[in-house]
Amino acid sequence: MDSAMVSVVVGARQVETESHLPMTVTTFNAVDAVALLTLCPSLQSVVPKKDLVKIRALGVALAGPSS
Repeated sequence: MDSAMVSVVVGARQVETESHLPMTVTTFNAVDAVALLTLCPSLQSVVPKKDLVKIRALGVALAGPSS
């Protein structure tokens, strides 16, 4: 899991000029939340509904346009 998160950071740094995502702790916490709930959907039950809605919307936005 740690290696995967390091890969996300490295990848984000490489595309920072294209993505315009701020390189902040908040950005990486949000990406972590999306990744964790994608990998472990059983944890969704412990996340408050209002937060889960935001995390799901972020996940859709991060996934980009569907082909």
